[in-house]
Amino acid sequence: MQKWFNNLNTVSSIVISFLLIIVGSYFFYLRYSNQIGFGYFIGVGILIETIILNYKRYYNSIKLMNDEEE
Repeated sequence: MQKWFNNLNTVSSIVISFLLIIVGSYFFYLRYSNQIGFGYFIGVGILIETIILNYKRYYNSIKLMNDEEE
């Protein structure tokens, strides 16, 4: 997923990140309001994954080549 995310242009990566944050927050909210039996870990996992993807793309000082993937 990291390689796919890095190949997106800036506008697409912002839109995808925004959608993932909304989905993660919604799962967290659904669990908080006892509408579903799961959601805390899924919601937090999606939020953390979004942060990691954006960090590795924009703030990581060691840039990966196109062939490399972590």
